[in-house]
Amino acid sequence: MRKTMLWLILLLAAARLAGLSPGDRLFRIDRRLAAHYYGSDELAELVSALPAGVEVYHATLHYLLAGASPSALGRVPRSACVRLDGYDPAANYFLLTDLSEEEDKPDPATGSILTRMDGVTVLKSGLEGPALARLTDLHCVQIDFQPLRLNPVTVSQPRPARVNFGNLLTQVNADSIMWFIQSLQDFGTRNAFADNRLEVANWIRDQFLRFGLADAHVEPFVQYGLLQYNVVATLPGSVAGDRYIIHGGHHDSITNNTDPLVFAPGADDNASGSAAALELARVMAACSYQPECSIRFVTFACEEYGLWGSKYHAQQAENQNLGVKLMINHDMIAHSTQSPDEWQIRLMPYQGFENHTNYAISVVNTLTTLSPYAGTINSASSDSYPFWQKGWPVLYFFEHEFCPWYHSVDDITANCNPMYVQEAVKASMAVTVSFDQVPAPTEGVGVSDPGTGNSLQVSWDPQASEADVVSYIVYVMPVNSPPGQEFPASASPYTLTGLQDGVLYQVGVAAVDNDGNVGFANIQIASPSLLPRTPQDFADAPLYQAVSLSWTANQELDLAGYRLYRSDEENGNYAPVTAELITTTSYLDEDLQGHGYYYYKLTAVDGTGLESAPTAVVRSRAVTLDAGILIVDETSDNPGNTVFSPSDTACDQFYASVLQDFQTTQFDAQSEGLLKLADIGIYSSVLWHGNDAGSLTYPLAVRDELKKYIQAGGKLLISSYFPSKAFDNNGTYPFAYQTGSFMHDVFGIQNVDYQTGARFRYAQPQGSGFPALTVDTLKTVGPLLGHIYNIETIGAAAGANNVYFYGSDYGNETAQGGMNGQPVGVYYNQGCGKSVVLSFPLYNMQQNEVAALMHHVFYTLFGETVANQDDNIIPFAGLRISRAYPNPFAEQLNLELSGLKAGSPLSACVYNLKGQKIRTLYEGSAKAASQSLAWDGRTDRGETAASSIYLVRIGQDGNASAKRIVKIR
Repeated sequence: MRKTMLWLILLLAAARLAGLSPGDRLFRIDRRLAAHYYGSDELAELVSALPAGVEVYHATLHYLLAGASPSALGRVPRSACVRLDGYDPAANYFLLTDLSEEEDKPDPATGSILTRMDGVTVLKSGLEGPALARLTDLHCVQIDFQPLRLNPVTVSQPRPARVNFGNLLTQVNADSIMWFIQSLQDFGTRNAFADNRLEVANWIRDQFLRFGLADAHVEPFVQYGLLQYNVVATLPGSVAGDRYIIHGGHHDSITNNTDPLVFAPGADDNASGSAAALELARVMAACSYQPECSIRFVTFACEEYGLWGSKYHAQQAENQNLGVKLMINHDMIAHSTQSPDEWQIRLMPYQGFENHTNYAISVVNTLTTLSPYAGTINSASSDSYPFWQKGWPVLYFFEHEFCPWYHSVDDITANCNPMYVQEAVKASMAVTVSFDQVPAPTEGVGVSDPGTGNSLQVSWDPQASEADVVSYIVYVMPVNSPPGQEFPASASPYTLTGLQDGVLYQVGVAAVDNDGNVGFANIQIASPSLLPRTPQDFADAPLYQAVSLSWTANQELDLAGYRLYRSDEENGNYAPVTAELITTTSYLDEDLQGHGYYYYKLTAVDGTGLESAPTAVVRSRAVTLDAGILIVDETSDNPGNTVFSPSDTACDQFYASVLQDFQTTQFDAQSEGLLKLADIGIYSSVLWHGNDAGSLTYPLAVRDELKKYIQAGGKLLISSYFPSKAFDNNGTYPFAYQTGSFMHDVFGIQNVDYQTGARFRYAQPQGSGFPALTVDTLKTVGPLLGHIYNIETIGAAAGANNVYFYGSDYGNETAQGGMNGQPVGVYYNQGCGKSVVLSFPLYNMQQNEVAALMHHVFYTLFGETVANQDDNIIPFAGLRISRAYPNPFAEQLNLELSGLKAGSPLSACVYNLKGQKIRTLYEGSAKAASQSLAWDGRTDRGETAASSIYLVRIGQDGNASAKRIVKIR
């Protein structure tokens, strides 16, 4: 009965650490393809180059396992990523590793294989870790969806001069190690669900206390509803006591072929790793070794079911801001059938710390009889992994010959090799002492250019160095032509001279201690230059009546400032915008006229007046929102051989016809490239049409510019197939957008859905004030009986309104009519800007009905002016401007409105003779059936309007009324 209850707890009570949200995506990134796109395959650089919102959870040699919201995923190049799954909070996700490297496959009954990445299987399962572990021989680690924190610093190997081992290496004893292993085996089982968990931990703690490590203690934590117990003991450091080498291995055990609660000897896996920590502590204490940094010995609990003990301890170390110099892990180091002269051992490398592994390999090769080599990178199969995830250096010792009695009742001391495990622990001792006595990587290294063309200034933070550091060595080496040089340095900064202008150099700084040991060098890349460097990240940000320019600060020490040039022609004459140098990294250009583009380029200038090469030209212009309607033709330039792939000419003619009463400008996305805010910001409204379902990549590439446009006060009507796919790369139905997503926040869309067999004929307004729309039978095909297809539904989020609904001639119970009544149009009035999104192509609807829609949206909702100064406006029987006085007026015009519907949205605006809106008098809910307004004769910018004829127009609930007025001085 007790066993049954334990396993029930096992299945139901696992803690979940996931940081993803429902609707987020898991995907795999091909590092090679991503490197081609982002310019680097170096792991830290590649991960940092990924778009904001993309998190990387695991990395292998060729792949990244990542997660993101659909909108963030949409910014990852499609050629480099494969979607795996939508995140399901009810499921568990695992990394499964075959430690035997025999490419065994997990039993399909354990879950769904999402992908395999260089021998690591990503599994989705309804099982918890312990239940899964009993069904497979693969090592299982539950993914906690905490993003990798990668070390961006490149370090070289250290160069020790006088590491003092004393008699530490000779005191490592096979009998002592095997006694520890046998004692742990004698518990019968050390399983994470066995009743003796605390007994095992207390025994290990007592050994550390017996050695004289007075602070040895049990570290409890809860996993699977049970208390688990790590064991922790520390040998304090004498020089850098606040830095730690964490030395550990797990003490729990498991069997797959019998009940692990009864017998799980776990001699090699992993009493050998715990014994390594115990033996190192015993020998160091017996030899009175006084480490320079603190050495913490930890045996971890609950490793076999997901590394939970090391995850907990790593999190505690992070919470305590522990200075982790290195984590050394031992897992299975006692099996070998080779002769001693053939003994090998694996050191598993982790990216970002390859030189830590390389240095350890050189130490083991020099001081032991073992032949060390680098194993599989970034192994998630043992307790080093949670420390690497948090950005700390790690080493992982692992036997060369994989134990054939892994997770079985035959994993006993009789099948261990005492002399091999002695040599493995000796190797760990040599590595531990070497890392303890050599200085840590120098912190705060930076390289600046004095601007002489032959020198570089190197600086670092000496306050962060260990107390026994007495000097430094500065290295310099041409990137493409070693060898290099080294120079002793006593203080920061240090100036390197005799370099060549324009040559890239590796520059590093390593600390030297009072024993002459040279530590890791922190490496930077830099190049001296006589001329200042061209400023980087030069970019524009159009604002209302202004353009903001910004760039990244140059690092030259002799920098005097920047010179910004401007021209009204790309190949014209460029003149400085200011007489003095700009000494900040931004400039606001407000001296702008009209709607024409301006062209900018930027240089850096040093103290002697030398000037850098200019940046690439940036084209921009201010936001004015007064140039009428821009028609963005996003439809592909199709041959027009079907009604569902219309030609460019047919689309242009259609939209020109339905907007003939408005002032319009065409923008062809296929020929003019990616639009920016500078391209659309002068227009008061934008009509965006995508009338083909086969090409939906352009909208995603420019959607952030549309967001800026709406935030600036622009108004946008979109007609497109699959807007959730076009603007958000969505391919999952049904799908719900959350607050913070582009579709939700910018377009006011929360829910999308699609059914393959559904047929669409009517866009039904159902009281929204929008005109009814019907498919043009000449723009579909006969078998569809007046319908079209490929129409998704879009439902309004809070604050937005559904304005059209899916209609067909088929019953709701049929496949063709299965989407009847669902929304296909959303209107979102954000105050500053407005949008209407339609999930069907207007090109395929009745032209006269679309023309009515254009008038309703652009005239009534967006406030555009029609031709002939609105002479054709037919006032609604109730809504009207009943009085405007005095008219003409000089200082203030008074308006009285009547026929209003109290509580309904009301707009009142003033337009000039060009149809440009110059003043918004009112935007909000009508206060009563009648209301008074006034115009002081000023524009929205606060300028006095010229003497002229103007039009005051009011609109409410799809109805409008207008009155001409005259302003005089």
